[in-house]
Amino acid sequence: MTSFYRLLRIFSSSRHGKIARGISIGLFVSVVILIFYRFSLFEPFELKTLDWRFKILSSPDEASSEIVIVVVDQKSLDYYERMESIPWPWPRSLYQPVIDLVALGGARALIFDILFTERSGYGYEDDKYFEDVVKDRGNVYMPIFMSKKEHELDLALEEHLVSERTVPVDDESEVDWEDYRSVVLPLDGLVMGARGLGNVMMNPDGDGVYRRVPLLSKYREKFFPSLALSAVKGILGVKRFSVDRANRLHIGRKTVPLQEDGTVLVKYYGGAATYQYYSIASLIESWVRLEEGVEPVVEPVEFRGKIVLVGLTAPGLFDLKPTPLSSVYPGVEVHATVIDNIMQETFLRRAGVLTVLLYVLVINLLCGIVASYFVRLRVLIPLVCGCMAAPFLLALGSFSSNLWLDLVSPEVGVVLTFVLTSIVSYSTEGRQRRFIKNAFTHYLSPSVIDELVGNPERLRLGGERRELTVFFSDIEGFTTFSEKLPPEELSEMLCEYLSQMTDIILSHGGTLDKYEGDAIMAFWGAPLPQLDHAQRACVTALECQAALAEIRRQFSSRGWPLLYARIGLNSGEMAVGNMGSRERFDYTVLGDNVNLGSRLEGANKQFGTWVMISESTWQLVKDDLEARELDVIRVKGKETPVRVYELLAKKGELPEEKAKSVELFGTGLALYRKRRWKEAMEVFSKLPDDPPSAVFRRRCTELLRSPPPENWDGVYSMISK
Repeated sequence: MTSFYRLLRIFSSSRHGKIARGISIGLFVSVVILIFYRFSLFEPFELKTLDWRFKILSSPDEASSEIVIVVVDQKSLDYYERMESIPWPWPRSLYQPVIDLVALGGARALIFDILFTERSGYGYEDDKYFEDVVKDRGNVYMPIFMSKKEHELDLALEEHLVSERTVPVDDESEVDWEDYRSVVLPLDGLVMGARGLGNVMMNPDGDGVYRRVPLLSKYREKFFPSLALSAVKGILGVKRFSVDRANRLHIGRKTVPLQEDGTVLVKYYGGAATYQYYSIASLIESWVRLEEGVEPVVEPVEFRGKIVLVGLTAPGLFDLKPTPLSSVYPGVEVHATVIDNIMQETFLRRAGVLTVLLYVLVINLLCGIVASYFVRLRVLIPLVCGCMAAPFLLALGSFSSNLWLDLVSPEVGVVLTFVLTSIVSYSTEGRQRRFIKNAFTHYLSPSVIDELVGNPERLRLGGERRELTVFFSDIEGFTTFSEKLPPEELSEMLCEYLSQMTDIILSHGGTLDKYEGDAIMAFWGAPLPQLDHAQRACVTALECQAALAEIRRQFSSRGWPLLYARIGLNSGEMAVGNMGSRERFDYTVLGDNVNLGSRLEGANKQFGTWVMISESTWQLVKDDLEARELDVIRVKGKETPVRVYELLAKKGELPEEKAKSVELFGTGLALYRKRRWKEAMEVFSKLPDDPPSAVFRRRCTELLRSPPPENWDGVYSMISK
């Protein structure tokens, strides 16, 4: 073995070396990601992941019920063309009933998303009537369309726009504002008479999807609000805005995060028709009915306190836009969503460049270090999945908090880091791992070999003290029926039993120590630490008993004996490590607590139980499992008494009838310890089919016949293993 130790030192990689290697790879990958990020190579894919987040996390229930939309839909167009012979575009007077019905209901604002830039085909009087209605009602907002093309305006009109319709903004930001050269306006009378004007121009992202809109636009060194912001300004009574150095727009007490180009990321709540829709024809008809003294289709009161938008949804009117949640989304609903975002302060914020790069750097460094330590595929694959899940879960969690945290760049970084680290690790450590496995594969279990591969320094004699849980099981009456079976059948039966029990132990992270004939010894908490070692062991014991029930059914059909196994569990400090000689050793556990676990397995015979655990184990698992206290016993070879419990089920899975019997048993046990044996016997007699109750009935009979001394402590001493 001396030569092996020398070779091991030669091929072994130090911890510092692994850390340095992981950090180097993490830094290299971070630089690559930075270059890709700098040239926006991830952006098309990042936008698609943002759309996906909208689709799975958006909730229409978050949208405000105080915002409603009146739509010029296809049904309304068809109705007026067929029944009234009024083709599109309609006479302006047809909008008067809508304005008056909404005003009568007490709406907070009426916002048109229809550009009335052309004169009415029904003559000057039609336009004049509409302009007068808009001016008289006093709460109507009209759209304008800003453009980069040069377009001359009437000087008086332009003076009115710049002096009366722009908004004062205290700008301390670094925003690169879009500068427009001209404005497409509605009719002059609407410009003068509307409560507010707002820009409706918005540009899609590179893939044609509308995810952001400008709230402020520059014209002649002045700021024009968007249509949504103009309405909010009037509703809240705000006179001026400010933009701070963090690019946050302050609207009274409300704050909106702006992008570097001055746009805002819209937080969509759902697809088309997230807000309540009213067909414009139903409102016009309702006004006519009100004037005739007939009950309207839509009651004016439905608009009380509401923000009402009027827009186009008929396909032929070309105001449908693709958004993250729908490829056909009315433009008017985009403005409605922006108003809602401002009022609820729920705009998306995108994590800044430095935040993303720091985030990518940290995750790449962590992945590099982790991947340098764990290079085996069966460990590496779950780690890769876990590290890829982390940015995914962070992206979902941050989106729920209205933060857009990049997903593509960290995910690409994780994959690149693991791939590069695996390649480097395989080339530098592969020889060492293969040497250890080839040298010891015939002597040690695979789990211990894996531990040695990851920590070669553990290849030495001796152990360490740890808190563990030990597991002992033994088949009841195995010696008796083994003598009656042919050797080949006995071997097949035992192999099938041990295989199933072992599979359950290993599935819960247990370390199989040894087989001794039909007996099994295992433990939890080593070689890898497990904080929940007691819970794992107890769940394993319950599942082993459940599997035994199925084994008995299978064995019965073959004419084999029915197997019943007793299990003992104990938790406490034990010595664990490589025990043996310098030439041959085994990874095992030693100590008094190990011996106690073995004694508890045998103690089941005294109580007719199948799974017995010590008090130290019960204290670790009592929040997760069901058990009943059995007794305080003194096992053979140990003077200190121990309180023992019968393990019954996982928390919440104990049948009601069994729970009642457990409670009744506890009552009898309390009476027994108070020396009230006659009363205790009466209680235990109510559980005729319960083996532990039968044991205590016999004890009560003996104690009544021959009472113990006054200093009797109730401890039962075991006379056999």
